[in-house]
Amino acid sequence: GTKRALAKIDENLSTLIHRLNQTDMLPHVNIVITGDHGITRRPQGDKQIEIGKVLRDSQLLRDVSMIVGSGAYSMIHPKDDPIESLTDAPTSNNDRHVRIVKKLGEALMGQADVYRREEIPKYLHWKV
Repeated sequence: GTKRALAKIDENLSTLIHRLNQTDMLPHVNIVITGDHGITRRPQGDKQIEIGKVLRDSQLLRDVSMIVGSGAYSMIHPKDDPIESLTDAPTSNNDRHVRIVKKLGEALMGQADVYRREEIPKYLHWKV
């Protein structure tokens, strides 16, 4: 698993550096290697919440435009109503916000707190 993946990365980097040398580009290129997560297994009993799975299980994905952040804090941006429907249903965006907060709050009871942006407690120091 992990050793094989690391060997493949090493092989790909070697190929890249070799090609950059062949084309005399290596002195002109910066190579930056980043990772989006660790490669270790989570310990048993870990309380990490997979927010995408919770949204899917709560049938909320159709209401979500974007999720920003992970870890201790995440922001969920609801979809906006299409412009044509604003005059027909001016409160549906608000209804969507309320539905997301209510359903997520129920799904995450005892695991995490869920707030609408304007209801975030001041002690969390989250500027709105």
